[in-house]
Amino acid sequence: MKRAMRFVTFFICTSLTLVLMTPLALALNRRTHLTDFIASTKGTTGGFQATTLASTDSQGIPDLISSSYAINMSLYFGKTVKDVQDTSSWILDNLKTTDHGFRIGAGETKASMKGMYLAISALNSTGMINSLGLEFRTWITNQRNVSSGGFSDEEGGITTTMATYHAIDALYSFGNTSLLLSYNESLNFYFQNCSNSDGGFAEIIGQSSTLEGTWAAVAGLNRLALLVGFTLSDALNVTKTLQYVSQFYFSNQTDDFNYGGYGTSGRATVRDTYYSQKIYSLLGEDNPKKDQVQKYLLSCQNSVDGGFAEKNADASYGTSSVITSFFAFDALMTFDNQLGMLNEEVWFLPFDYVLLIIVLAIIIVVLAVGVRYYRKHRD
Repeated sequence: MKRAMRFVTFFICTSLTLVLMTPLALALNRRTHLTDFIASTKGTTGGFQATTLASTDSQGIPDLISSSYAINMSLYFGKTVKDVQDTSSWILDNLKTTDHGFRIGAGETKASMKGMYLAISALNSTGMINSLGLEFRTWITNQRNVSSGGFSDEEGGITTTMATYHAIDALYSFGNTSLLLSYNESLNFYFQNCSNSDGGFAEIIGQSSTLEGTWAAVAGLNRLALLVGFTLSDALNVTKTLQYVSQFYFSNQTDDFNYGGYGTSGRATVRDTYYSQKIYSLLGEDNPKKDQVQKYLLSCQNSVDGGFAEKNADASYGTSSVITSFFAFDALMTFDNQLGMLNEEVWFLPFDYVLLIIVLAIIIVVLAVGVRYYRKHRD
């Protein structure tokens, strides 16, 4: 009888342990969830779309922003250049314009500086930038406003800090360092004219500072500083710039929805948190709120599909997107370039039929072994 009781106890304990361990064994960490999400947004043509939603609207159509950001993240997470070269080919085949620029989406007609910047980033990452001739570099220089020193998003347009940063980075990726050196003085002059007394930078000369304009100016000046050899403290007031950024931080610990993030529209967003954290990083400063910022960004990873999403006003998740995921990814890289925080296992796989079959199979195997053991050792 004692043997029978020992068997029953052994069987129950073993069965419960295995059943409870099954979902743990199948749990995915943050990194795997994110890489699965990125892969799910790739279309059959090679381009990446913004979300995993299958639809006929813009959310279901591949675009340059999503494709360029997806290439960047995919290569970091272990994909090879060969795995994403079809995406670069898709960009070359579908998004070039007749005037040798790049448009954001296949349905658009005009090229933009942002399109050029993103296309060059993607092509440079996959070793295909040499397929672009000098005419594409000429397209960039044609968007330069000689009087202001800045660049516009399209020929004849208004110069902006973002377009100017995109032009600087695109020319740098092209290897046109001598041209950038010749532009250095006028570019610094342009950024100085965009700076305001509050420490921030305007997107357009004469306007109020914005977080996006400040990030673009700091990023552009940082690229020039690395190239020319000056320090950012020579080009801007680091203390005042960080004071400008800090005003957008949500410090109320009881506000679970916003705490740890940055925002300019009454609530924290991944985008604004990205701009803010990147400014700290580019200026070589350690964010005193880095732990809370990291927690905020991780809280924006959607447990349903693994992508990152902006939170809705009711604290629910919005739609995960490649763009928001990239902002979170790149901001988190400033804390740990190995992204160790993504190794955390926080969610289980949905309990579907596959998981049910696995659990049942485990129970059957344990039961069969137990019956044989019992028959062999019963009193």
